Amino acid sequence: MNIFLKNKNFRYLLTTNILSVIGITLFDLVFIVYAKSFPNPDLAISAVTFISTLPYISDFLLGYVADKTKDRIKMIIKIRAFQASLYFIFMLIVGFSQSWLVFGIVLLINFLSDLSGTYSTYLTLPITKNIVEQKNLTSARSFQTGVMNIIDLTGKLFGATLIILLNYNYTLFGLLNAIFFSLSCILFWINRKNFYEVVEVVKTEKCENKIYIKKIKQFYIDSLNNFNILISIRQIFHFTFVFSIMNLISSAQFSLIPLTFNKYEHLQFGSFGFSIALFGTIESLGLIIGALIPFGYFRNKSIESNLIMEIFLTCGVILNIICIQDKFILYLLTFLSGYFLGLSNPRIDSFIMIITPENSLSSVTSIFYSIIQMTVPIGSALFLLIANTVSIEFSWFILLIISFLLLFFSIILSKKYSTIPEKL
Repeated sequence: MNIFLKNKNFRYLLTTNILSVIGITLFDLVFIVYAKSFPNPDLAISAVTFISTLPYISDFLLGYVADKTKDRIKMIIKIRAFQASLYFIFMLIVGFSQSWLVFGIVLLINFLSDLSGTYSTYLTLPITKNIVEQKNLTSARSFQTGVMNIIDLTGKLFGATLIILLNYNYTLFGLLNAIFFSLSCILFWINRKNFYEVVEVVKTEKCENKIYIKKIKQFYIDSLNNFNILISIRQIFHFTFVFSIMNLISSAQFSLIPLTFNKYEHLQFGSFGFSIALFGTIESLGLIIGALIPFGYFRNKSIESNLIMEIFLTCGVILNIICIQDKFILYLLTFLSGYFLGLSNPRIDSFIMIITPENSLSSVTSIFYSIIQMTVPIGSALFLLIANTVSIEFSWFILLIISFLLLFFSIILSKKYSTIPEKL
């Protein structure tokens, strides 16, 4: 909180990011509500779900483009203005009859907004690095993570409530969303001079005569170099492996939980739907508290030690489901696991920002997140397949073995490295 109050540039940057994230988060759930009103809601909702995953696949490319952007500040202003214009267009067309053509245009609006939002996120990384002192980077990233998770936690619920209060008037909702992005653009534009004082505008040669195939070749060479940077920094390389497996476990866990609640009703709190929502909310609360209120004792420990605790608690969650099946222990361990995730994520972010060359920061970060996100659909599909073809219990058992192997690897890793970004 102190970094937010004392650092004017950081305050402006975070506020503009908050306004744009509110716009995206509110629309995500309302878009599903809109899709549900179509004649074939299953097809419409499936299309929304699929489209929403595409920007994650493009992380690698967007990070590269962000590093090659000459004037990041000017581009961010353009992106926010572009996002605002998208929702003004949505406001104009959503009043027409519910045709699949209109729905296709709305899908495109959602996709372009999410894609440009991801691009904007990578553009802001070097700005954050320049406006925040190195010793305060972890605190800044922790505060950012906590605030963004609060928005994610409450935004969808608020969006669902708001659309009901607006009596499903999607035109008014589109106007509200456009206003959020417009305010984000205006605030960033107001503070642009202060950002320019600390962020260098990259000067590049004109490339009108450059052959397209050479651009592709250069992209390949640069991407390979950035990947080599990631591999050369051994801690980041190991974090990439650990987080990839952790994401596989997490995605499998969240896919198996609904099946488990359906089979073992004594694990539920209230209804089936409420229990699933509560499970996700409990972990999100832990993540938020871990990011915003980290205990000094754990902050002074290495990132490797934080990860050991997180994986250990995940093993406890799985063991409880297999053996004890106590719902109170389940939610307690889930909360604690989320806490250590919230504690470790900003520290890894700040470590990458500190140790990676600025001209490759967005690319290396995007490669890191692209790799660890690849295991998410794999974990979900694989363990749901096992659960449906063999049994839920066997699926949890395989997941437990993988978790114990990862815990063993993390303990070995902690003997070799002790990564404390606050002391670099």
